[in-house]
Amino acid sequence: MTAGVVFQGLIAGTALMTGSFFAKPIVVLMAPSTFKWLADGLKLSSGLSLLWAAAGQ
Repeated sequence: MTAGVVFQGLIAGTALMTGSFFAKPIVVLMAPSTFKWLADGLKLSSGLSLLWAAAGQ
C-alpha cells in the first residue's frame, strides 16, 4: 500500500467518525418512524446511485 492510499483511508475514516459523532444527538431525538423513513431513503438513493454508475460503464 502506498502512503497516498493510507492517507486517503485516514481521511475517509476521520470523516465517517466525525459525521457519526455530530449526527448521534440528532438521531437520538428522532422518532423511530422518522429514522426508519430516513434510513430507507438513504438506502434507496445509494442503490440508485450504484445502478446509475453501473449503467454508465
